[in-house]
Amino acid sequence: MEIKEILTLTRREALTKYVKELDEAYFELSGRHFCRSCVSDITTMFNELKREYMNSTDFKLIREKATYRVRKGVMISNDKMTDELALEWLKDCPERIKFFYSFPADWKERIGLVPEEVKEIEVVAMEDVSEEIMEEEFRANLGELKMQELKELYPDISVEFGQKKADFIDKIIETNK
Repeated sequence: MEIKEILTLTRREALTKYVKELDEAYFELSGRHFCRSCVSDITTMFNELKREYMNSTDFKLIREKATYRVRKGVMISNDKMTDELALEWLKDCPERIKFFYSFPADWKERIGLVPEEVKEIEVVAMEDVSEEIMEEEFRANLGELKMQELKELYPDISVEFGQKKADFIDKIIETNK
């Protein structure tokens, strides 16, 4: 059975029947074996394998850790990127293609743009994009979210009691630099 198929099973079933295959795939991906008795190690292994085998996409954002809002409650980032999400985000505003350094050649057709309706969109090289502009865009996207959504998206960043949303966004941006 292929890894992609194994990852669609429940964790218990996958670990019971295919632990050897999972361990080999994880070792090939990360260079280490996972601890079979550590819940956190098993979770990390599953997440990394799913990211590698299940989320194959032709779209990659310029900023590695950037997160953008697709619609209420749905965010797009390189970690959670799918073709469907990227195309949905681009369909709303095709000029957003400038935020991607990798994308399929037929992206315009895939979002339903007819060639005569398509205006040329300048794709900017990463070094030509001002870090300040990228940070402002990132800050604006984060600002649209509720504090609870921010906490869920960035569980590794500590929140102090009574902390203002703007201060938490500053911490997020500082961490993503």
